[in-house]
Amino acid sequence: MEQSTIYDFLGIENDPIFNIINNLQKGQEINLGGVSILLNQTGLYEMETEFSHDCFYSKKHVYHGVSKFLSLLDL
Repeated sequence: MEQSTIYDFLGIENDPIFNIINNLQKGQEINLGGVSILLNQTGLYEMETEFSHDCFYSKKHVYHGVSKFLSLLDL
């Protein structure tokens, strides 16, 4: 069972985390409190935590990866 967020109803375009991801430039990296996101030079999004390093091909996919990781921290 997946937990819903307010942005499931408002749209992810209104989520500040999605807006940060959306505004990344190639080569730029951000840290979202334990989750680092890099838009590499080939246009792939790399999400790195203390436990994993994943790669995503789109803004929405990395956003969902970050959301899933952050929801696990609430357990």
